[in-house]
Amino acid sequence: MTTSESPVERLARWTAADAAIGLAAEAEQLRALLAERTTEMEDLRARLAQLTTRVAQLEAGNAELRHTAGRVPLTIFARRVYRRARSAAASRLPR
Repeated sequence: MTTSESPVERLARWTAADAAIGLAAEAEQLRALLAERTTEMEDLRARLAQLTTRVAQLEAGNAELRHTAGRVPLTIFARRVYRRARSAAASRLPR
């Protein structure tokens, strides 16, 4: 610091120092916010992966249910045929 510094120059130097300190603090806050957002994004990506896996599991289960529902078990089919045959025979017999 020189003794020949005018009050205006001193004020300008202080203002520049304050501005640099303020900018450094703001930059640090933005870095912290960026780190926080990055962590949130990683968490969301992990959650998305979990949900994607769960959707795939549910779709596979749904496909299996549709496949199973598409097949009529033989016992149910046989019962229906037997009841219809019995009903048809009973309707033709004299009472």
